[in-house]
Amino acid sequence: MSTWAARAKLHLAQKVHRGTDETDKTPISSVLTVHTGPFLEKRESANDAASTTPQGSPDGLRVVSPALDAVLLMAAGLAADPDRWSYPRSTAMNTAEIDRFTARLARFTDRGVILSDAERLADLLVIRDREQDDRALCLECTHLQRAGRCGNWQRAGVAIRARDAFMPLELVRQLQRCDGFSGSAVNGNQGVTHE
Repeated sequence: MSTWAARAKLHLAQKVHRGTDETDKTPISSVLTVHTGPFLEKRESANDAASTTPQGSPDGLRVVSPALDAVLLMAAGLAADPDRWSYPRSTAMNTAEIDRFTARLARFTDRGVILSDAERLADLLVIRDREQDDRALCLECTHLQRAGRCGNWQRAGVAIRARDAFMPLELVRQLQRCDGFSGSAVNGNQGVTHE
């Protein structure tokens, strides 16, 4: 199996090259030479070597790493904009989504949901937010009490008596529209009700 560089050399060697006389003299192998680690580069003159050679390196040589240069440029771009390659440009979560995800994860586990289910539900809410869906989980509601009891059962219409306001686990973890829903600060929708 050949590497991508070897395949590129073969592909470029097979193509008809239409260029200037100077570019025609450049061998393909020198153009596509790939360096994966640091290497030493010989400087042309003594003045050039003295100005760019780091302390302790051999006379007239300096360490060069194209891969390191690329990483440093990428890191500088990321420092300026940490969300550069995240949603909406890709499926990766951006900083705000990660913050909401971790807050929701903590809230769900505090309410008794096991970690794997809490992660699945928090991920479901990330997708819901991206699609601008107006449904909510009972776990997000400020009215949900211990053991899955709805504290706003009359407005929500889940029961006709207070003692019947206990909801099944499947309903608590299902996206739905509820007239009695009141969001929490964790979700970024504090005070929002579905009316």
